[in-house]
Amino acid sequence: MNWYVAEAVFQSSIEGVGTNYDPLVERSWFLVSAGSENAAREKAVLLGRSKEHSYSNSEGENVVWQLKTIENIREVMDEVLVDGTEVWSTMARSSDSVSQ
Repeated sequence: MNWYVAEAVFQSSIEGVGTNYDPLVERSWFLVSAGSENAAREKAVLLGRSKEHSYSNSEGENVVWQLKTIENIREVMDEVLVDGTEVWSTMARSSDSVSQ
């Protein structure tokens, strides 16, 4: 079994609200163990769906969070997961960076 990082995209909606609602979008990264990238993606979809939920907000509206997609699956290259194991990183030129 290998470890993968799944990037899930969730989106909020409010029942009964018209087109004026600007949905929140959440990106969540979580670990998945699987024998292949395809198996990891399938498992990530199931795990993502299990994280879907709804609740009543302060105005009594029903807020619903749903999985929109599993955007990326990336294999964790370290064989043993311990403190400090890198599971995600990005690189950019300093001139492209928002915060320096």
